[in-house]
Amino acid sequence: MMAYGRLDVFFPDGLFKTYLLTDPNTTIGRFNANTIPLEDDTLSRYHANITFKSGKVAITDMESE
Repeated sequence: MMAYGRLDVFFPDGLFKTYLLTDPNTTIGRFNANTIPLEDDTLSRYHANITFKSGKVAITDMESE
């Protein structure tokens, strides 16, 4: 699938990483089972979800701790 967007992550230590968004349901968080796992204690295990449907992108805060 062609990318519909990208997620740019800037880490506190100066590292910068870009993730292409190709999956219509992308999960972000500390847990390794996420589409984009990020090792950062300020994030929840399942922190956010990015969905792509009918040409629209939505970001949902999973409101977990």
